[in-house]
Formats: sequence, C-alpha cells, structure tokens
Amino acid sequence: MNIVVASDQNYVPHLETLIVSIAENNVDIDEIKITILDSGILENSKEKILCYASLYPNIEFTFFSISENYIASRLGGNVSKDRCLATFARIFIPEILTNERRAFYFDVDAIVQDNLKEVYEASLNEYAIAGVCDVNPIQRHINVGLTKEQTYINAGMILWNLDYCREINFTQQCIDFVKERKGIVDAMDQGTINGVLGKQNLIKILPPKYNVFTALFQLNKKQIKKIYGLPNYYSDNEILEARTSPVFVHFTPNMTTRPWVKNCKHPLKNVYWKYREKTHNNKFQLEKDKRRLKLKLLGFLYRNHSSFFAFILGAKQ
Repeated sequence: MNIVVASDQNYVPHLETLIVSIAENNVDIDEIKITILDSGILENSKEKILCYASLYPNIEFTFFSISENYIASRLGGNVSKDRCLATFARIFIPEILTNERRAFYFDVDAIVQDNLKEVYEASLNEYAIAGVCDVNPIQRHINVGLTKEQTYINAGMILWNLDYCREINFTQQCIDFVKERKGIVDAMDQGTINGVLGKQNLIKILPPKYNVFTALFQLNKKQIKKIYGLPNYYSDNEILEARTSPVFVHFTPNMTTRPWVKNCKHPLKNVYWKYREKTHNNKFQLEKDKRRLKLKLLGFLYRNHSSFFAFILGAKQ
C-alpha cells in the first residue's frame, strides 16, 4: 500500500498523529510505504519520524523534498494563494511515484479510524482518482469550469489511479489549467484537480465514510444542499454511516476549531489526542482560538441552529 502525505515543520505533530493512527488500524497489511512530501521538515524531526518504522515493522518512510520555488516555477511563476503553495505538491504525485500503480493521498490534519484495505483495492476502471464529494458553495464548482452536476471532491483524501493519470498526462493538464488562468484558481490545488478531472468525468465518488470532514458531523443532507446550493448530496443514511463508522476523519475547521485548538467542538477530538499521546509530540497543550467573535457566534449558530442558518442563507441567495 502506498500513502502520500505532505508536511512542513509546523504540521509535524499532526503528521505523526496520522502515522500512528494508520499503523494502529492496519496491522494486517504487510507493507505500507509512506512518502512524505517534505516542504521544510527539520532533520531531528525526520529522525523521530523514522523511529516509527521500528515500532510498526510494516511501515517504511521516504522523504521527497519539494519546495515552493520548484512548484511556482512548474506552474509558471506567480500563483494567487489562499493557502500554502506547497498544497500544489499533490498534482505531482504521478510523477513522484513513477513505479507505483496506485496510492492514497492524505492531508495530515486527519486520523485513520479503520482498516484501509477495502477502499485501497476499490475498482477504478477508467477513473483517474476517487474521493468524497465536498461541501462548499456551488460557485466554487462553477469557478473552475464545472457544471452544477459534475463531481467536485474534497482533495484531503484521494485514491489515485497513477497509471491512468500518467496515461492522460494529468500533471501537465493541471499545469496548463493553472497557466491558462494566470495562476488564479479558486481553492488552488483542489480547484485545479477538480477542474481538470471533474470536467472529463474522471472522478469516482466514494462513500463519505472515507473522508469525514467536519460538516458531515454537523449537518444532514437537506441542510448541506440548502446552505451550499448543491443540487444533490449523499443520503442521510450514508452520512450517518460516516459519523458512526468513519474510516478517515478529516479535521477541517468548519465553523469550529481543530482538536489541538481551544474551543474545539468536534465529537472526535479526544480520539485525535488518543493517537497523538503515542507520538513524540504528546504534550497536551492547546493553541489559542484566534477566531474573531463574529466567527465564533456564526459557528455557534451553524452547529446548534443549522436549520435556521440554512433558511437565512437561502433567503439571501
């Protein structure tokens, strides 16, 4: 099994937490190769990460250095950023894992809660990637050239059909996509991946339990469709399965904070800390909640009065 993650030094505690969660729930998999796209991890942190291979013998690590300068040069210079440019490293995965046929990509603000074998072996046929449909305003889909009905996934968990991606020259398609828009792409790498592959109907939809981002713990199908303007979404039964039997839990900051930040309301925040306690960064110390008061109040309404929130938002549209 191949797993690709990306991190800088700041996210090393979460990277280690993810690694431990993968290892603890996949002891039956003979070999797990974790490739870390390294955008500035310190050497002593790398040494500590490598130590997990002795604790979990089925896991091995490879560090692949990828700088923002390299990414910017491949994308043609100036790129408008709403997050770290290193997130674009994802689009180079088919070039980096040249001898592999498939792989996961995982964001590191996440934990694995169950065995990954079943989804890793899912049939991809003529699909380039597979993932879970995102919840974000429908305008983001339109901004990258998709219709309202075409698939737009959350890029925090992707199953890659690497052979097919290389066959269609996926990485170059993404580079061309960014250059055509002069570096301005809504949601940067996520928008690029969806804009390129969603338009060609090359994205397979996975059940939501394989990428349970925070909104799925907060909203039902009707509320998601109303708030985000989506024409359709998963059934309430699928959302319930995601909540109760998650495989990959993605701690997106959706109207709350993350488990390592004060005032987090995520129902699985303690599970995150259960895995983090087994890492080298196991000191329980929460970061400050830096949200403005307005965002805190909006978060309260969103989490506790989501039907009213959806009604108000729908009236404004």
